[in-house]
Amino acid sequence: MIRRIAGLNEEQDWDYLLIRMENGKLCHGGDQGWWTTPDQQDDTKSILPKTNPSKYRRASRDERFRISFLGCGVIAMNNLEWYLSAKELGRKHAGGESTQAQYMEQVRQNWNREYYISGNPINQLAGLYPWKMERGLMAFLAEHHCRWRKVKWAPYWNRTPQNQRKLVLELIQNMLEAGLPVVCSYHTFDPKRKSLILYHSPEAAADAGALEDREGQDAKAGFLKQNAEKRQQMQGRTGSVKESKRTRINSHYMTIIGLYSFDMEEVLENSEIDFLKAESSKNDLLKGENWRNALLKVESWGRIYYVRFRDYAANLNYFTNILSIQ
Repeated sequence: MIRRIAGLNEEQDWDYLLIRMENGKLCHGGDQGWWTTPDQQDDTKSILPKTNPSKYRRASRDERFRISFLGCGVIAMNNLEWYLSAKELGRKHAGGESTQAQYMEQVRQNWNREYYISGNPINQLAGLYPWKMERGLMAFLAEHHCRWRKVKWAPYWNRTPQNQRKLVLELIQNMLEAGLPVVCSYHTFDPKRKSLILYHSPEAAADAGALEDREGQDAKAGFLKQNAEKRQQMQGRTGSVKESKRTRINSHYMTIIGLYSFDMEEVLENSEIDFLKAESSKNDLLKGENWRNALLKVESWGRIYYVRFRDYAANLNYFTNILSIQ
């Protein structure tokens, strides 16, 4: 069973920031790829400037390229402000949707004010600085007399991993229940071993989590040999868990718009996964090891993904954190 713990509204989160593209496609938020021009395609194939010197040179002089290459933080903050503008300030567009042109104009205005990324070498490695995100959002909240005033990245000093996980998970729950999307960052200095997987469905994320836990237990008990048939049935539900659709990231800003949980034993025992809209107890995930079964529903590049909280929490630090609003 997959249960909904918290979200931006009482029933579902699919109406988050609907933006109609010029080609008619509907997106859930902005996409930095909208700033990519045809002549930039070759420059965006490699990730780091050191593997593509032309990218380093171009990013130093081309602002549009910097948004498409480094602008995930810019887009995350504009998504948040655009959402709050509609929710808190009553700004509505036809059919509850925004247009791509309207959204890109807002990004242009904010780029020239709070969320500017310069072309210097440090910015090309870091993207939008975290303190600029704090300062920019505080200015927005103050300007529009919003009820929230405190914007801060979650504290991380002098905390055990257990306390840090609990703090971050509780902040995510509280913000979502208050109707606030949660901007989060993920960065690893070891992309070969610690890249974060974004699953394209909650079922795929729950399957992977349940199988991972069972494999750890089975290694000790010899369960795999005795229950090979059941394991084959489990993997057969999605064909192959390893082949299920997913995206990997190493350094990225995203937005959390929902929090879910799954029961490992139920996932393993049932051939189908039932998706329950009814919310579970608010404190369920904060008890014992239940945090391991949490799923984050995130938005990035205008699309919806699911992240296992245990994978995200395994790398919590200054560079992997959430932007709290109180």
